[in-house]
Amino acid sequence: MTDISEKTRDEQKVKKDDDNSIHEKIRDEQKVKKDDDNSIPKEKPYRYAQDLEIIIDSHGNGLLTSKLYRNIQSKIKVLGPGKKNNIKGAGETILETTNKDTRHIVLGVGSNDLSIKTTTACVNEMKNLIENTKNSHTRSDIHVLPTFDPVKQPHFNK
Repeated sequence: MTDISEKTRDEQKVKKDDDNSIHEKIRDEQKVKKDDDNSIPKEKPYRYAQDLEIIIDSHGNGLLTSKLYRNIQSKIKVLGPGKKNNIKGAGETILETTNKDTRHIVLGVGSNDLSIKTTTACVNEMKNLIENTKNSHTRSDIHVLPTFDPVKQPHFNK
């Protein structure tokens, strides 16, 4: 008779353990559901390959990326003398060398064009450059530095 009662106790214990594990599973599922209902889905921030790229004419001579910002991946492309030292050359340089995954692109070009072209023509070329850069670098913010005629131009010395 003791064998039957022990067997019955063991069966009840197993049933109780099964009930407890079922209740624990239900509690865990409810907790997960509650956490899911109350939580706001978080998107991971987009990681850019590069933070800053500056494309500038000779006014950028002497700029050092190491002195601009700390802990920011930056690159400076100073356009050398010749054909590429104008707005059109800047556009070619951007398409050829600039990382498509750059957070900020700074354009500092056009001063050399003002000495040989009208202001209207330079403004139109800059608009085209900005638009082309926006189209080719869709995730990038485009910043434009002001252009100005060099002081050695005759109309400044009147």
